[in-house]
Amino acid sequence: MDIGARIKSRRLELGMSLDDLGKRIGVNRSTIKRYEDGLIKNIPQKTVEMLAVALKTTPSYLMGWDSEKKQDDLQLDGEILLLAREMQKLPADKRNLLKNIIKTMSDIASGESEK
Repeated sequence: MDIGARIKSRRLELGMSLDDLGKRIGVNRSTIKRYEDGLIKNIPQKTVEMLAVALKTTPSYLMGWDSEKKQDDLQLDGEILLLAREMQKLPADKRNLLKNIIKTMSDIASGESEK
């Protein structure tokens, strides 16, 4: 089974439409369809990683290097995945600032939940 067939199989197992998967990784439905049909042969590594997260699997499974479908790591929802993609576009100093803001907000929220 090639990467396109694995993407389609996993998407259908999870009950996702082409639109659903496209939105989760920030591309349109026709791009997902071209991945599945094998019309795009060299899918960028970052895209394979985002597909794996969205499909709750691993890049190794999608690439055919591993037969295990499940992802043991933290599952990220599509919104967080899109935010991460936007963060990658920022210059390093702005990205670090944003990471610090998120960490601070998380620490504050954790402190509030302990009260």
